[in-house]
Amino acid sequence: MSAAHRISSAIPILSIGVLGGSLSLTTPIVWAQEWNVKLLDYSLEELGNIEVVTASRRMQTVAEAPATIYVITEDEIKQYGYRDLKDVLQNLPGIEYVNAHSNLQGGQRGFAENWAQTRLLINGRPMNKLWSGEAYIASQYTLNNVKQIEIVQGPASALYGADAYTGVINIITKSSDNSPLGSDISTALGSVDEAFDSKQFSFNSISQNKNLGVTLSGTVFNQSGPDFTDFIRTAQYTEDNIQLRNEMLDNGNPYRDDNRSYNINVDFIYRIDLTSSVNAGVYFLRDEDGGGIENPEISYTNFGYDSEQVLTYLKFENAFDTYPVKLTVDVFNEDEDDYIRFQNREDEGDNPPYLAAFNVEDSRAYTVNVQFDINPESVPNYLIAGFGYYNVDIGEPAFTGLSTTDTTLGSSLVGRYFYPPAGYFSNLSPYLYQKKVYVYLQDQHSFFDDRLQLTLGGRYDHHNIYGDITNIRSGLYFQLTEGWAIKALYGEAFHEPTMFEFTENDNLNPARMETSELSLHFNSNHDFSGQLVYFQNHAFNLIEEAPTIEDILVNIGSKKVEGVESLVKWRYSQLRGNVWYSYERDPDDPDFKEIAKNKFGFGIIYGITETVSLSFQGKYTDKIKGNALDKDFNEITITIPEYKSFNLTLLAQQMRSSTFPDADVSVSVYNLFDEKNLYPDVRGANPSRYLEEGRSVYVRGTIYY
Repeated sequence: MSAAHRISSAIPILSIGVLGGSLSLTTPIVWAQEWNVKLLDYSLEELGNIEVVTASRRMQTVAEAPATIYVITEDEIKQYGYRDLKDVLQNLPGIEYVNAHSNLQGGQRGFAENWAQTRLLINGRPMNKLWSGEAYIASQYTLNNVKQIEIVQGPASALYGADAYTGVINIITKSSDNSPLGSDISTALGSVDEAFDSKQFSFNSISQNKNLGVTLSGTVFNQSGPDFTDFIRTAQYTEDNIQLRNEMLDNGNPYRDDNRSYNINVDFIYRIDLTSSVNAGVYFLRDEDGGGIENPEISYTNFGYDSEQVLTYLKFENAFDTYPVKLTVDVFNEDEDDYIRFQNREDEGDNPPYLAAFNVEDSRAYTVNVQFDINPESVPNYLIAGFGYYNVDIGEPAFTGLSTTDTTLGSSLVGRYFYPPAGYFSNLSPYLYQKKVYVYLQDQHSFFDDRLQLTLGGRYDHHNIYGDITNIRSGLYFQLTEGWAIKALYGEAFHEPTMFEFTENDNLNPARMETSELSLHFNSNHDFSGQLVYFQNHAFNLIEEAPTIEDILVNIGSKKVEGVESLVKWRYSQLRGNVWYSYERDPDDPDFKEIAKNKFGFGIIYGITETVSLSFQGKYTDKIKGNALDKDFNEITITIPEYKSFNLTLLAQQMRSSTFPDADVSVSVYNLFDEKNLYPDVRGANPSRYLEEGRSVYVRGTIYY
């Protein structure tokens, strides 16, 4: 067997590039028929052995991967009626979930803000906002073209660099390398407050012509969000500007939350030969968000946030014939524009208050990544080594007052009159251009016929502002008996200061994180499989305001979170499902504000026939202590009640006739019992609470041809 054949056989077909390293994994083409398998046909043993790539940049089973990782497959997406990434994250252990009906708030494992501490990837390439660092998760991440989603819990900077602080979300899309050839179109109609006030159209096409695979996919989504007029009138939402807000509502400025999103992916994979390939493509995402109830606006009629991201990529990979080495060179570029319009939130005597626009335009990031995978036949060892260069050029933020007749959102402010005057954000100029170089190394060695695996790795980054930083990881996997294993893990991570934080102190250093984990994995008798995890997070060097100097940020904060996570999948006759639980606490803070200490969820799928299934899913969180403002604008502590929500989905797959092609049809009911659930505001005290959407119904249809 040649070295090239050994490594191409050992490394699976997925091709993934990441900031700080590229996972380019190559084997000969796997034809579509091999992938045409339904989840319900798998045994739980096979489900427990589903392979993931995000935990170690190479394909390993969930049990062997040196991280706590949860996987959502494309069939689970259909069975449970998930609409977008927000729905997926709502039903996992260790996720802090807050839906303000705008971009998602929350985070992972006791750290909840705006997802700036989670690294969001599409096929391994980063999609966090360039100017804010947050993982901006609104309605743009629809799931029609998703193969699986991998969520890593815990620090991952030793693999992914900055801001993989509390975890990583990797969305793996369908391509000619991992999915059946063919095309499909789908549509979805939803009813929230009115019939069919939510509409979605999607398409996918995967084709193969000799050595060239082509994937085309896209989605158009349009929704009038739920009407929260009654809720935003109340002090339960916020005391801030409550009188002025009600006056605006009563005088021709109704609550409005119109949302639209578009995504298009064009992907080409050309197989030069059995061991070499070129992958190129573009991923376009646009979200036009009505804002929901995220901010205490005076008028919701004139609020809007348009976000646009374009990712282009080119990757070459080659497994050498004479050496057990695989080379990947991944080059990718992200262009980004953000347009925000809002009514001034302060009563300054204007009637009505003036409109304003805040834009961050023409931001772009460029990355070159080179990675070597070394997998010699003579020893059970897998070594990954890589290096790369990254630079980002953030567009200078612009702010202006607008005429009340200027309601155009998404228009450029370049060359327009500024209010405050031009140069208002000139203090940001030294921090708009940032660059870094990095090198990373990871070695995995197996002992005792692969029953024991040791992982050691680290990454060094040099940044032009904050200098040098190093993060390490280690992991020990040991198979106790057939189907039972334990893992001991240690990881480090860092979170970069934003450009706004640098303006207050350009000597800031990144926030740091250290995590230790111990987990038990089990896969027994084809009836159940799962994992039980205990973890300890220690965050330090957190960026906070200096206690003695006003408006100065320094690295003085710290936070500890410890907890337990468990996810069990089970099967009995025609029933299958999962049950999960997570517990988190801060040993130094009994209040542990904005985080539910106990969360519990379950999912049940009943196979009515071979092609028809009914799923029932539920989630519970206990009471949460949060912050709010009283009528005198003093910060007080409030209690958010317990949260209970249930969803139901009826799915009919592979409906066939002599006249029509194969089709899937599903009906989903979300918040089945119309619970009036509340979320805390994890970013402050104003507003104090968010109200969950009431019962809604969605009907979907997909035709395959």
